[in-house]
Amino acid sequence: MRSRIVTIIIGVIVIIGFAIYLIFGRSGGTAGSGTGAGVGSSGTVDGTPVTVSQAYPDAPTTDRISIGTAAGIVQVANFYEASGTTVGDDGVLVISRGAGYWITYDPSDSSFWVAVSGTPFESVRQAAEADFLAALGVSRGDACKLAVSVGAPYAAGSALNGQSFPLSFCPH
Repeated sequence: MRSRIVTIIIGVIVIIGFAIYLIFGRSGGTAGSGTGAGVGSSGTVDGTPVTVSQAYPDAPTTDRISIGTAAGIVQVANFYEASGTTVGDDGVLVISRGAGYWITYDPSDSSFWVAVSGTPFESVRQAAEADFLAALGVSRGDACKLAVSVGAPYAAGSALNGQSFPLSFCPH
């Protein structure tokens, strides 16, 4: 009888220890930290940049991919496979960079962000929006169906600090 109780206690301790390892041991943080395949907040694992295929091993490999929107499905160029795409903060995909802007895609909610950090804002915005259309291989009409925000990232002294706008060519 005593050996059975000892076996049960050891079993419970092993289960609790395994649960603690799963929650805290593998990521060095709390459960659910990071995104993608263990991608940290800076798109790196132990300081090494993570490739798109490492972060998203099940990403589509076709030339075009479908993105569901409230206005229907939009077919876009497969930016997961594009040579310039990188994994950025919190697992977002940085699909393009230009002089004074960058374009990201967040797979968690199928949204795009066109971040304009250069000046003058409107000139850089126009270049960024043209790059967005080219990178996705879509018309203006299809781009307007996508969840896209154009904005200025937070920066000290910026009059547009943190503001967000729709694509300039979309009806408001």
